[in-house]
Amino acid sequence: MSSSGLLAIGKVVGLHGIKGEVKLLPYPGLEDFPCQALSFKKGKVLNKHKVLGVRTNKSIFLLKIEGFSSRETSAELVGSEVMIEKAELPENEPGEYYLFELIGLDVFSEDGTRIGPVTGIMPAGGNDLLQVEAKSGEVLIPAIEEFLLDVDIENGKVVVHLLEGMLPEPASGEVTSESSEQD
Repeated sequence: MSSSGLLAIGKVVGLHGIKGEVKLLPYPGLEDFPCQALSFKKGKVLNKHKVLGVRTNKSIFLLKIEGFSSRETSAELVGSEVMIEKAELPENEPGEYYLFELIGLDVFSEDGTRIGPVTGIMPAGGNDLLQVEAKSGEVLIPAIEEFLLDVDIENGKVVVHLLEGMLPEPASGEVTSESSEQD
């Protein structure tokens, strides 16, 4: 989530038909499409557009966007990250959150050691996985209650339970949290 109140909800992965519809692959947790306008981020450019129509095709949303009436004009949206204002999402109950709200939050182990930021959500059969970028490589953490001990969206923090072997081994010569604390 960015400081401007925008949340990433998915990515434009392709085009559909000749009338300019785009295929939105939603991030896990988005089962309904609640918004009237979307922001499309490609590189550092962020543009907001009105949604004229939405329909589903399997696990993809097909979107008709104002100002994009052909494959040629819509092609510029392919590869864009799609964002919405957080205020446009249906209100969650206390303690509930959308999985995609975790992207960008810092992940900590139970003992308070920072692991790294959540960089994405990976669908994986029975349950989704948080993709966390640790210093020693990517860590995949099941997005289930047994592993996600505390999710604090407001403070940008997720506390997780790690099993032995979940963290990649540090590369030779890399400083670990234990050795840096002794300095």
